[in-house]
Order: sequence, then C-alpha cells, then structure tokens
Amino acid sequence: MQRLAPFLLDLIFPTHCLSCNAITERNDTHLCSNCIENIINIEAYCIKCGSMTQTIQTTCTNCYKKNLNFKKNFSLFSYDSSITKILKKLKFTPSDFLMSKLDIFYNIFSSKTKVLAELDKCIQDIDFIIPVPIHKNRLAQRGYNQAEVLANIFAKVFNLVVKNNILKKEKNTRFMFGLKAPERAKELSNAFKVSDSHQIKDKNILVFDDISTTGVTLNTIAQILKKNGAKHVYGFSISKTS
Repeated sequence: MQRLAPFLLDLIFPTHCLSCNAITERNDTHLCSNCIENIINIEAYCIKCGSMTQTIQTTCTNCYKKNLNFKKNFSLFSYDSSITKILKKLKFTPSDFLMSKLDIFYNIFSSKTKVLAELDKCIQDIDFIIPVPIHKNRLAQRGYNQAEVLANIFAKVFNLVVKNNILKKEKNTRFMFGLKAPERAKELSNAFKVSDSHQIKDKNILVFDDISTTGVTLNTIAQILKKNGAKHVYGFSISKTS
C-alpha cells in the first residue's frame, strides 16, 4: 500500500514542471527530466562581471575598460537555462503552485558550484543584502518583489541579513527586455534613491537580483550606494546572459 501511495497521488493530483509545465514525476527539483538537462551552470566566468567565458579570468571583453562601480558580480546560470523560465514566471505570471515550490531555490543556493564556492570566500566581508527594488506601482500589481523573495531564501542559506528599506525605486521604468545598455542606462537615470545613507556608510553590500542581462542595473545601483558611503558593492544574480 505504501508503494502505491505515490502512484495514486500522481494519478489524482499530477505535478507539473516549474519550468515548462509538463506533467512530471514528483521529485525534489520540481522539474521534468528535459528541463533538468537544460540547467546550464556557469562554470567558467569573468570574476569581475560574472559573464560566462571560456576559462575563469579576472576581466573579460564585456567589462574590459568599462567604469564598473561594483567589486565583483556572481551569477549561477546561463540565461538560456530552464531556471530562467521559472524566474520569468515568478516575475510575470506567479501562481500559488509556483510560490509553494520555492524550496527549489533553497536547494540551488545550498549546492556546491564553483560560483557559490567563490562567493563564499566573500560572504564574511558582506554586511547585508539589498534586493533590487521595484516601483511601488509594480509592487501593488504583483504583490511582492521577486528579488526580495529570493534574497530572503539566499540570506537563510548564507546567514546574512536582507535590508529592503534602504534603496527605493522612485521612477516607474518600463520593462527593459530587449533594450540595449545605453537605453537601459537612460531609463534607469535617477530611478533609485537611498533613503538612509547612515545604514550603508563604510558597509560592504551584496545587491541581489533575479536576472542580469547587461549589468546596467547593478552598475547604476552600485554607483548610487558608493556615492552614499558604501565601501564595496558586490552583485549576485541567479541567471545571466553570456
């Protein structure tokens, strides 16, 4: 009877893959076999900007000679990975089912990857996490800031504190998918404001985002934080374009 229980449960209440929605067997990943195979870990990367490279290197063509305001950026998966589909759902089409399966990210942050091992070397220097904020109008529509939700899971794994009251997004920017770096920079001009500079003075801060594309958002936030007294700013995103 105990052996039949999982079969009957799947038959009556089939579970769906978080990434592609296909019916799949119950497992700790909440993903089907195809989407598990399509998880693309970043193994070789630029230590500075976090972009995928052929070998681990200190700088790359994406960040060479650029005026970057952050110290290091860490990213776990390629943008083409099935994990990105989950992040987009969390941002644009959330559901109770998806929200109930977010332990997948606890497992991801607890995994032993090269990027997380490198990040772990910096954790002791980080004072707290600031999730990339969203405008109050978008927060009202969505009901939550997905970067903050995921940052809280990350913070539990690495024993850090999340502070969501320091950085505010005052400009309701348009969605920036498809925009090139100069367009993004223009759109983000004067978008963020530090509400309490005393909390960040001489602090090392990790800026947490779900998806990183051009890196403009992180660089813009890092510039603002440093202008307001932050010592060093690090970046972290779950998914990143190459």
